[in-house]
Amino acid sequence: MKLISAFVLGLFLLISCSSPSVEDDIRVAVIGRVQDVKGNAIEDATVHVYLEGNSSTLLSGTGLSGADGTFSIVSIFGRNDNLRVDIAKDNSYSNYVYLVGIRDYIPNDLTFDLQNIQLSKIAFLDLNVNRQNDSDHTIDLSVEYTSAECIQYFEGPDLVDNISFCFDDNAFGLTLGDDFPNFSRTIVVPLNSEVSIAYSINEGETITEIVEVNQENQTYEILY
Repeated sequence: MKLISAFVLGLFLLISCSSPSVEDDIRVAVIGRVQDVKGNAIEDATVHVYLEGNSSTLLSGTGLSGADGTFSIVSIFGRNDNLRVDIAKDNSYSNYVYLVGIRDYIPNDLTFDLQNIQLSKIAFLDLNVNRQNDSDHTIDLSVEYTSAECIQYFEGPDLVDNISFCFDDNAFGLTLGDDFPNFSRTIVVPLNSEVSIAYSINEGETITEIVEVNQENQTYEILY
């Protein structure tokens, strides 16, 4: 399982030598198809193309996916650190981020082909753990779920798997007691996925619940 954090994306933004530059005589095409988890086309997904330099980012092209889910965007280009493509539908879908290093790479046909990009319907699980009044109990909690994030980094045409993540397994755990008796967190997951919640009270028997997240907004509560 990979550790997922905003640090990974931040790393792409910081490794560089110059601000975004533009070459007047070069234009590139960014193409692909946006689809859902069943392969159905997603229309009107927003596609933004950026050039990234040292401490600044330049919007270099934008467009929408068509009725068949395809998009083709002409972008200005320069020998910068990264070309980034952000794809989003609305707040009910996951987002997708494509990053490719371009300081030493440009496709021979000047076309960045993202192929099929999958966006998933997402859901929000509100997890609330609260200690009952006058209780001196402690609780050990462990949660496993599928992340709704998808960020992929490429070197040339090749995916760099160890610093990319896409609907990966994720987990966290904590202990609650006198110092921190209550806990709340909203977990964003793909719709119709499962969340495993395991807990033990006062170091007793571990109870494991599998929560099927099949509604856009759900709540799971534990009183101990």
